[in-house]
Amino acid sequence: MSEAATLTEATSPLALENASGNHIALDLGGGRYAFYEHLKPGSIKVKRGERVRSGQVIALLGNSGSSSSGPHLHFHVGDGDDELAAEGLPYVFEGFESIGGYDAIDGFMSGKRWNPAQAADGKRSRELPAANSVVIFP
Repeated sequence: MSEAATLTEATSPLALENASGNHIALDLGGGRYAFYEHLKPGSIKVKRGERVRSGQVIALLGNSGSSSSGPHLHFHVGDGDDELAAEGLPYVFEGFESIGGYDAIDGFMSGKRWNPAQAADGKRSRELPAANSVVIFP
């Protein structure tokens, strides 16, 4: 079985400060921060204080922290630089393509396959994907 397909469970309780696992916080300015969580250990490609640009690879998907659902990205925008203490803020993506989704989150959690999109063109812009969506970014 490949590393990407292997799920591991914590063998002891995980401290709250480690819940996000390997993660990155980007200062977007104006008191807004973007959080990328559960990244693959050892995969972060940027350094503290480094400027990043749209489309730049900053890390790889992983399953670190309090994650038991397989490799994925937990992303959110908050009003502070602490991912567990910041309040969430609304945001949209410039563009993405919706390729399918799960009927409910428990399908993802139990390892069921997602359902392909029915529409021929799932390209979207300036919006947030619907809950339980499977998307790709340009």
